[in-house]
Amino acid sequence: MGANVFQSFETSGNGDISPEKIKEMELNHQLDCLNTSILNQYIQSLALELEIDEQEAISYIYQNVEKLSISETIGQDIYSLLCQYKFQNTPLPENCGTNWSVSEYQEYLNSEQGQKQQQICREYGMDPHLLFALEKVESGLNHESHIGTYDVNGKYLYVVGITQQERTNFYSSNASQEEIESKQNRTCYNYATHQVDSIPMQEWLLDDFEMNVRLGTMGLTNALITSNYDVSYALDIYNKGKAGADNFRTAEIVSGNPNYVEAVMKNIVVPYLSFQISEEEMIVIDITTGRKYSCHISKQQKEMQDILNTFVSIKQQIENLEINQKQEKSLKLTR
Repeated sequence: MGANVFQSFETSGNGDISPEKIKEMELNHQLDCLNTSILNQYIQSLALELEIDEQEAISYIYQNVEKLSISETIGQDIYSLLCQYKFQNTPLPENCGTNWSVSEYQEYLNSEQGQKQQQICREYGMDPHLLFALEKVESGLNHESHIGTYDVNGKYLYVVGITQQERTNFYSSNASQEEIESKQNRTCYNYATHQVDSIPMQEWLLDDFEMNVRLGTMGLTNALITSNYDVSYALDIYNKGKAGADNFRTAEIVSGNPNYVEAVMKNIVVPYLSFQISEEEMIVIDITTGRKYSCHISKQQKEMQDILNTFVSIKQQIENLEINQKQEKSLKLTR
């Protein structure tokens, strides 16, 4: 282990060495001898792909080891931390983040609905910042006011739920077999289960919050794939359909909201967006420049987790010993 990575601990003292000091020295030696090559190489590879300083990246990750030691997806979480580090001083573009405050956004992130949606986003490789921005435009993040057949004023709901799914894309309980077969299931790869999820286009599913979010997230993910992760194009596809988006972009034939992309971007509160595009690859997009960075996720998740768990365990033991020694010194001074 390099001294530039880990905090230096006192390993010697004057006079007789106490058992506690010996134990501390032994733990420091274990820390120095811990083989972190697999973890460090992965951090360095991500730093190279993200174009950040390798040693700074390693230092930043070890500053956050306590968070990572409880991670269930350590490869992705290391990547996420390095994205935060890369863009930490990047200002938002002028057209972003003007529709709600950071405190309002954080409040929704921490809400029960926000937490549930973040879980769904992780499953489908979606950046929750983009999904929430879209939902704020679509429904004001208010699912309950947009479900059922009619709204409170008796107006027929052509679009339903927090993600505003078009009712005509779904079939009712009395639909013919021909109509059912014409409306294919919505599908998307699930990175938690490592299989493709498939949801039937049943109209009665739209009122359920989780199903509505899943259908919307699947639709947005598929739009991103179709657009090759061109975010503005993907948003137009979500709002207008593929044909409508192409007509709008090439011939300025308007269907849907002509200002939809601008409206969504006003709700983006971060300078970058990140998506998982395969089991082994993530992509991060600089919103200001549109530049994409492709990052590869390590398969050695267990090995990296073991390294971090061992490091955190040793470090905590050392810190506990130091606390005990300070308390003993303090007691001696008061006697």
